[in-house]
Formats: sequence, structure tokens, C-alpha cells
Amino acid sequence: MNGYWGYFILGYREQLAYLSDSIAGTLNSILAMVASIAIWKAIYRAGSGHEIGFDSLVSYITLMFALKSAFEMDDFFVEKRVRKGLIGLDLIRPLNFRGFLAAYMGGGAAFKIVFQLTPAVLVVHYWVGLQPPASFAALLLAIVSALLGYFVLFNLNFILWVSSFWLHATWSLITIKDAILLVLSGVAFPLWFMPDTLRSVITITPFESIMHAPTAIYIGKLQDFAVLTVLTKQFVWVVILYSIGEILYRRGTRHIVVQGG
Repeated sequence: MNGYWGYFILGYREQLAYLSDSIAGTLNSILAMVASIAIWKAIYRAGSGHEIGFDSLVSYITLMFALKSAFEMDDFFVEKRVRKGLIGLDLIRPLNFRGFLAAYMGGGAAFKIVFQLTPAVLVVHYWVGLQPPASFAALLLAIVSALLGYFVLFNLNFILWVSSFWLHATWSLITIKDAILLVLSGVAFPLWFMPDTLRSVITITPFESIMHAPTAIYIGKLQDFAVLTVLTKQFVWVVILYSIGEILYRRGTRHIVVQGG
């Protein structure tokens, strides 16, 4: 456990070393939130009959961008270690490789929650005001859902990361994943405004379970049995993606081709 904690602290401190990048990231998140809220405010003024109220939408947009910032991971960390020939050292550590990555990325996420997510949310709250959670139970369940959503994304990313054991460049895969995530997770457009056909497709993918689920729980859009269903779906996706990643990881360690180092 001490070994994993050490990598958690390392991930946190490495983010701290690039404080200027963190400040830029915070400003970028604030600008993205403000711009998106302004656009949707104009849309709401021009129409009626929207599925959720504007105040709820403001909270949804703010929390979605905040989670997006907190959930960002170094998608090229494993690839860089493969290229430098350091992956061999990682594989012989007395630590689980996935656990080592989870601890390291978790440290980075903790830093972003403190120095990016929190300041950005406070600024937007001061500017437009955010709705409180639908209830205290909704807040707790949203936190649980956010943790599950993080691990859905982590295990999805892990599948792409270990592909670098075969592929010496994963940039195209990561770019495609990021584009799909931006749209299908609800960051670019709230999922309630998607066409019904596309919405039906999204519900059978893991992307809805990453950021949309905890945010929808927070604003009270999902309640009672619907919350239990969503949490169960998130857990199932964690198990499925974990299993796929484990299969690829075990096969990859047998066929890895290390460059350099």
C-alpha cells in the first residue's frame, strides 16, 4: 500500500511542478464554462419547452466541464515509457501495473480537483450562481457515481494505453477516443438534447456513465430506481473494461517490443 501511496504523491507533485500549466488549465475551464453557458442562454431565450430548466442546465454545464478537467489523464504516459525502454522496469516492480498507473493518475486528479476544479466552480458560482444538489442523498450518490465514472474512463484509457505494447504510436487512437468522449459523454451537448436514435445508441456505450451520470444525479434529473440502475450500469462497465484491459495487458507483456533504452 505504501508503494501505491508513493506514486499517488508523485502524480500530485508532478502536477504541482507545472503550476503555470495548472493556472492556464483553470482559466481555460472557466472560459469554456462561461462560453458554453452564454451560448445555451441564447438558445433558451430563443425557444421554449426545454427538457430541463436553465438553472439546472447551468449546474450541469459547470459540473461537466469541472469533471472533464479532473478526469484528464496523461494518455501518452505508457507509450513514452515504452519508447524510452522504461516499461520493463515497470513490469518487474512488486506492484500491480494497473494499480501503479491508477495511483499515479489519481494523484494528478487530486491536484486538479484542488487547483482547477474547485476554483473554476467557485468563479462560475460567483458569476451566475449554481443550484445546490437536489438533496443531500443526491450529493452523496453523485460523488459515488463520479468515482465510478472516473474508473470507467480509467479502464477505457488503460485499454488504449496497453495498445502501445504493439503500436509504437497511439496518437490517432487517443484523438478518436477524445472526440467521441467529448460528444457522447455530454460535454459538448447535454445528452437530453440529442436525437432519440443517437441517445439510444449512447445508452449502450460506456460514455454516458463517465460524466453525464453523476451530473444528472446531482441536479435531480435521475432519482430513486433510475439512480440504482445508473450506478449498476457504471459498475458493470468498470468490470467489463477492466476485464478487456487485463486480457490485453497479459497478452501485451508477452509480445511487447521496447524501443530505445
